[in-house]
Amino acid sequence: RGLLASGLDPSALLISPRGRGAPELSARGVPVAGSSAEVVEGCRLVLLAVRPHQARDAVAGLPWTEEHTLASLCAGIPIAAYREVVRDANVVRVIPLG
Repeated sequence: RGLLASGLDPSALLISPRGRGAPELSARGVPVAGSSAEVVEGCRLVLLAVRPHQARDAVAGLPWTEEHTLASLCAGIPIAAYREVVRDANVVRVIPLG
């Protein structure tokens, strides 16, 4: 929602069908992928915003490459926790501040 409010073209985004906001964002023109794997295949920058205990499982088994960047918004999860499952992808932590 924040990216759209900033004026970003909705077609520049791709969201997972798992997100609870998918129907609302789809109605605003944001494409919804068929799976999390499709999100990774269709994007170079992937934002991860899930509950911390879900973080590692949410990104495991997806088609990560060295051209991807995973930006984790999950509090308390160190970069090293993702390394085994995202292989050569770049990983950064993002700390949202109000």
